[in-house]
Amino acid sequence: MATFTFTAFPLAITITVRGVSSGDVVRFFVRTDPGNVTIIDEQHTATSTSITRTFEGLEERTDYAVNAGVVTGNSTDWIGTEYFTTPSQGGGARPDDWDWYSSIASGRTIDLSASEWNDFCDRINEFRDYDGLSQYDFTRVYRGDPIEASIINEARSAIEDISTSGRVPSRVYRGDPIAADIFLDLRDALNETS
Repeated sequence: MATFTFTAFPLAITITVRGVSSGDVVRFFVRTDPGNVTIIDEQHTATSTSITRTFEGLEERTDYAVNAGVVTGNSTDWIGTEYFTTPSQGGGARPDDWDWYSSIASGRTIDLSASEWNDFCDRINEFRDYDGLSQYDFTRVYRGDPIEASIINEARSAIEDISTSGRVPSRVYRGDPIAADIFLDLRDALNETS
């Protein structure tokens, strides 16, 4: 069964389709989302079990949908649709370092509001944008939500993509105690990026 992956750049996209046969005609399709305006609709013949193509003509910071499929006769067997936002071209001023609004100290109770956590995630995306990477799709948290390992790991992964020091905290797992040190380490890892 054919699958596809893609990498979005500010003005282009690279799509790789795997699981095809040499001689298969593969259709690459990108449209705006929302709006349904077709940007790319091209067919190319595979010469091996995978085919990779890069297409230009996208705009930075724009929402798109991408699809690929194998053409059989007059129809296309679509693999699936993925949605993405192109990153910015980078540049501009480096975002300000992050510091928690709340008092967070090792060994103390964590009293972090949902809005503060969401602001932290927004700052991570500012750094990702500055580095020319796409926005990370964070899970928004709301008042009363517990601090969960999955939320912490999202921030960790988003920072790891832009880390220049390599000092990103270890992953946390369900049931692990989430101590103040994790929040301090995430802050420091973010501030040490480019």
